[in-house]
Amino acid sequence: FRRVLFRSRVLDSRATSTVGDFATPWAAGTVRDVQIAGRGGVPIGAAAVSLNLTAVAPTATGAVSVWPTGQARPAVSTLRLTAGLTLANAVTVPLGTGGKVRIANDTGTVDLLADVAGYFTASGTGFTPLAPKRFIDSRPATKVGGYSTPWGANTTRGITIAGKNGVPTDATAVVLVVTAVNPTAASFLEVWPNGLTRPTALSSLNFPAGRATANQVTVRLGTNGALQVFNLAGTTDVTIDVVGSYRSGSGLGYTPLPMTRVLDSRSATSLGGYATPWGAAVTRTVQFTGRGGIPAGAAAVTGNLVTVNATAASTLLAWPAGVARPTATTTAFPAGSINAGAFTAKLSTAGAASVRNAAGSTDVLGDVTGYYR
Repeated sequence: FRRVLFRSRVLDSRATSTVGDFATPWAAGTVRDVQIAGRGGVPIGAAAVSLNLTAVAPTATGAVSVWPTGQARPAVSTLRLTAGLTLANAVTVPLGTGGKVRIANDTGTVDLLADVAGYFTASGTGFTPLAPKRFIDSRPATKVGGYSTPWGANTTRGITIAGKNGVPTDATAVVLVVTAVNPTAASFLEVWPNGLTRPTALSSLNFPAGRATANQVTVRLGTNGALQVFNLAGTTDVTIDVVGSYRSGSGLGYTPLPMTRVLDSRSATSLGGYATPWGAAVTRTVQFTGRGGIPAGAAAVTGNLVTVNATAASTLLAWPAGVARPTATTTAFPAGSINAGAFTAKLSTAGAASVRNAAGSTDVLGDVTGYYR
């Protein structure tokens, strides 16, 4: 079960920062243990945490991996780096020895920021997964919600979540996918509970100009079950999809797992039933239960969807197999690069999800980090 926090920064390796135990970048091949328990509202004894991990101005294209201290390093990565771009990805990770996680950088140098969104213990609020539901689309041609123009620079807008589209009126928190579409400048979006002061040192989604970028965001609901969304620079359209909610006294418990690959469509490493890329507008069924430690009866899974060798900028969408495809986004990615996007996916009763690629072709890899049951 989870307790969702008003997000707190527990790591900032930039020399000008005093957050965490490090004030220098991660160099190539550097592995460091980062203290999480006892900081940022996370208690000693927490089993796992949800983090938003941000790579600031990496000098090389590469990857960062996060795993529990004291355990073997997984053969998968958490955050893919693009030289010169500040990008973020959410991750749910068990806490290891001493309440720490281990973070490794493969190539170049990069400053890393970690913001904790919540933690898992034996008690707390339960989770109810949803097939993705679109709450906001600010594009005039596809307007959803109350806005039909982009967010401008230094613009804040409110969004009511509770009581709509399957989210209970007394929900305490939600898991969102927030996407910046057609941004005119490098910027960030910040999402926080209505009625509270904007946390000016934190970001929920970082994005470069001209590139659709998505990230999973776990956030408490504020006054009147609403959120505030801020854009720093330029203009950008915004879509917001809800994939689940937390509510006291009901819902599912969470079991964290070591990050394990259960899907790889590359022909040389075929895993999970596919050995060819996803083509444009192609939907395939991916079985999750019975793989990677996900048991029968799991109602939802968490992890990363990774795209490799994409021929076009596109999006992936994951939703319960056997039901109509919703209008939503799970992760967005550019052509060419390797991209990793956090996901939480509700499963069918048979333990499967449908996964669709919108445009071009791309190999898809799936790494799971835990499940709700």
